[in-house]
Amino acid sequence: MLKVFVYGTLQPGEVNFPRYCQSHGPQVTRALIPGQLYHLPVGYPALVPGSGWVEGCLLSFADGAVLAKLDELEDYQPGRSPAENEYQRVKALIYADPQTILTEAWVYVMTPQKIAQLGGVPFVGSRWCGLPTVG
Repeated sequence: MLKVFVYGTLQPGEVNFPRYCQSHGPQVTRALIPGQLYHLPVGYPALVPGSGWVEGCLLSFADGAVLAKLDELEDYQPGRSPAENEYQRVKALIYADPQTILTEAWVYVMTPQKIAQLGGVPFVGSRWCGLPTVG
């Protein structure tokens, strides 16, 4: 079973869930991860591990092949230097609530240097929701 915690455009109801996740039939569980969200001017968030809480979804896939598609979306290549990757894929503990660990899962995080390079600003709140497309 492949487990991935998502907090941005890969969440159900967001723009990339239908394209990258839905056809793989993931089990979806609301969950939390310790960290801080940043809003990037390009229109999606970044996560840095930290002491706050970020809300998102734990996606559990029967087929691990989806991971390569997610890596491509997140501009992550195993073995490539962190400076060249947009996100880093790491294992992290995922929580049902701040006192209850659910499992360990993959999550895509961004380095503070990359966030600064992309003009990211701290996100106020714990749950990111994409804005409707205008025009």
